[in-house]
Amino acid sequence: MANTIRRSTIAGLYVLTDAAVGDHRALAAFVEAVIGGGAQLIQYRDKGDDRTRRQREAKAILAVCRSHGVPLLINDDVELAAVVGADGVHVGKGDASLAQARTLLGPEAIVGVSCYDSLARAQEAAAGGPTMLRSGVSSLPR
Repeated sequence: MANTIRRSTIAGLYVLTDAAVGDHRALAAFVEAVIGGGAQLIQYRDKGDDRTRRQREAKAILAVCRSHGVPLLINDDVELAAVVGADGVHVGKGDASLAQARTLLGPEAIVGVSCYDSLARAQEAAAGGPTMLRSGVSSLPR
């Protein structure tokens, strides 16, 4: 993985993409705009099952992120993160485990874990050494 972003430097606005923005060009323009507005971390989030489209979009977003030194995480898909060379992944209940993400992406990868307001899940995840934990329940459709 071409991870040039130090995990300890991540702070500030964290933006998730939305598939409703449009194709890879529209997503890249959106990412360019939010980085210009101060975004410090981008998470590509698309629950669709068109792997080719998702890979094309993730690569387009990654190019913008790289040009600004902003890390890119892939939502729920460790394999896609590895294929495109993203800086990390954010995983939830039904996704790869933290250990699987670390194995595939490497020890320097940014790995976020959703805890769904569960203290037990947060404690279990924290023991595995994630980069970050998200405790709240997302208001975005799943």
